Amino acid sequence: MKALIPAAGRGLRAWPKASAIPKVLLEIDGKPILQRNIEILRDCLGIRDITIIVGYLEEQIRRVFGG
Repeated sequence: MKALIPAAGRGLRAWPKASAIPKVLLEIDGKPILQRNIEILRDCLGIRDITIIVGYLEEQIRRVFGG
């Protein structure tokens, strides 16, 4: 099974917190939202083939998660 995570939006509903960083990098309890999603897919659902679609401020996402 494969997973696809869209992480390309501007995060307008999270404004102004998402004005300088992508919404998926906002932290909840010390972890970025995207990391939590990846861990759920991997650890709870056993999905290892995960693709992340990036767009807005993609260089920040790539810096944290590679790519």
